[in-house]
Amino acid sequence: MPGALTPLSLSTFSTAIEYSLQVLLYHVGARRRPNHLSKCLPSICNHLFIALIDVGSIVNHAMMARKDIMEISLLGSFLPEMTTQQMENYAGKSVGFQRFLNFISMMKMWSKASSMCSYWERKIPNYHIGPEATTAAELYHCLDKQLVDYETVWVWTLINSGRSGNMATVLMSIIGGDASGWTTQHYGDMALLLSQCSDVYSAEVPHAIENIACAIAQAGPKQVENFLATPDKECLGFLSSHPGILKMVEDFLDRHGHRCLRESEMREKSWRSAPEKFISVLKLMLKTKAYEKTERVQLSIPELLNKMTTKLPFYKKQILKVLLPKAWQAVAAREWGKSLSIQMNEVFKLTYQRLSMLLHKEGRLPDADLMYFLTHQEIGTLLKTRSARLVIKAQKRRKVLVKQTALKFEQMNKSRPVPVDVSCGTPQLSDVECLAGMPVSQGQITGPAQVVHSLEEASVIKPGDILVVKSTDVGWSPYFPLIGGLVTELGGLISHGAVVAREYGIPCVVNVNKATSVIQSGEMLQLDGRAGVVKRLTCKSDS
Repeated sequence: MPGALTPLSLSTFSTAIEYSLQVLLYHVGARRRPNHLSKCLPSICNHLFIALIDVGSIVNHAMMARKDIMEISLLGSFLPEMTTQQMENYAGKSVGFQRFLNFISMMKMWSKASSMCSYWERKIPNYHIGPEATTAAELYHCLDKQLVDYETVWVWTLINSGRSGNMATVLMSIIGGDASGWTTQHYGDMALLLSQCSDVYSAEVPHAIENIACAIAQAGPKQVENFLATPDKECLGFLSSHPGILKMVEDFLDRHGHRCLRESEMREKSWRSAPEKFISVLKLMLKTKAYEKTERVQLSIPELLNKMTTKLPFYKKQILKVLLPKAWQAVAAREWGKSLSIQMNEVFKLTYQRLSMLLHKEGRLPDADLMYFLTHQEIGTLLKTRSARLVIKAQKRRKVLVKQTALKFEQMNKSRPVPVDVSCGTPQLSDVECLAGMPVSQGQITGPAQVVHSLEEASVIKPGDILVVKSTDVGWSPYFPLIGGLVTELGGLISHGAVVAREYGIPCVVNVNKATSVIQSGEMLQLDGRAGVVKRLTCKSDS
């Protein structure tokens, strides 16, 4: 959830994630009891932050791994400024047998989370909120009553996702032991071992759009020309004369239509609600013929181990042979769980959309969009009081959201985060010849940089570009068949960009500090996905 959230999303999505993290901490003995007070997920200027001292306390209570290994696994960098002593002072420490019991509790929790996610996967397709409600008050009552289910899904999918981070930590402990001695060679080997994940839900998105683009191309040059000339919002109507292709699009929307950029934001429309969001990418694929696929190289576990540059003793290789399939399953489970939680989010998103129209129709709000600038609780107050004060507050919040969205913060903050003063400027690439990061997908490529600050700017991406972004989520997935390489400021071994880049065999380096500020579009870069280096080759033309 990058950028600034609306008050409605802060009171629903943010609250659910906060509670989910606290439930996780409770089960591993790092918190006495979960509550809805903001401890793990503080909000500054409507931007969400993760309190790492809370999340890191899991190490002291249940994880059978070192603090530095977990930091590299989850964040892609060390946090020497956050000491073990600080975490112990904050949340205490479990030692000896108690720590072992906490670890067992965590394992049981993961096992239960998998079955609970499967339960909700079966239930969500037929899950409804107030289908017979005809007034805003009736629909709000249904929403209020069923928010507990929304929260429950987030709890179990978040816990289920934790397995992938834990497995990555275990693999790192086996490969390198003490993280202080880790080199890019170790990171490259980790990327290699994780490169053969299968059944990754989010990686299906670009594959599916590729198949649709290929089908349209096979219909003939004239049909491609007509499709490209049709306005994005009318393209589904155009495809009605091609039932086979339309069926492919409907299948795509049925399976992935709940996704989009900033998909947890209640105000953001999904691909199903606004198909033109992915139609624009489909057109870009057709123009550039990016749907022409290359075969992915499949490697067996023995082949992967033989390709490693880190020399391991025989017994460690045997352990990896057992653990690698479980690690791959954990990565796939994480992406599946994220999709499941967004499916539930979409059910509530559409219901809130319906509520906003009822509030406007009943004269409680001057326009439907204004509802997103009230919290869930304030909407209940508005229904009881018709408060003009709340309407004015919502209008002021909507005006300030644009400024809040434009705010930038440092990746790591001590104490209260303060927005960065962008007017001070940043170093130019001419002053920085090489940028270092964490290699997460192997390969080398030389190509032009394309710095993109928002998905709205993504139409400038051309085949073979090295995409430079703050971070990626599933909303960026359709662009992966186009790009030749990926550089992100945020991310780790199991972040979305890393997972999909490995699926496509795209060289990728994450955790490259200030990459979008230092690098300029048009410059030639050499990206080394094994060494974790982004090297400048030529300057951007002064013209």
